[in-house]
Amino acid sequence: MTLLRKLFISIISITLLISCSKKEDSALNTDSDYFMSFKANGTEIIYKDILTAQYTDLPNQNLYGLTIAGANFDGPNTDEDFGIILMDDAPITEGSYNQDYIPNTYSSRAFISYIKGVQAYSSVYPLLSDVAKANVTITEITNTYISGTFSGTLVKSDGDYSVITHEITNGKFKIKLQ
Repeated sequence: MTLLRKLFISIISITLLISCSKKEDSALNTDSDYFMSFKANGTEIIYKDILTAQYTDLPNQNLYGLTIAGANFDGPNTDEDFGIILMDDAPITEGSYNQDYIPNTYSSRAFISYIKGVQAYSSVYPLLSDVAKANVTITEITNTYISGTFSGTLVKSDGDYSVITHEITNGKFKIKLQ
């Protein structure tokens, strides 16, 4: 299985896990200091309940990753979640990540996905779209939490990769590490 396919399957799995989370799950935020917020096409979205940040390192493949996610669930077909996946050939540290490829791989350093109801939007991979973008800056990593900023240009994940559907701006997060 190619690395790109493994990464895509991981993204889908994480998205499904978050989408199906209940309030009693371990990702439930009980500390008001933790959040994820951003604007999608100018509309402010804030996640404070279902949040997770986990390292997803694959040292045997010389890849190190971090998955950051937030979600809301307001009933059938109204759920939404947002995910950020960072990958690098060295452990993830404070700094900036974008869609540049990691040398000798088909993996981008940053990938953003946004799911609203049953429709998925993402920054896809540069091979598929020259308009989709992802920019993530990690500003602080402690033993307890990770914080940073993000922005992106998203396209419909199962559609025309040249049509921009969402501009993500003013993204910020401070999320407890799992």
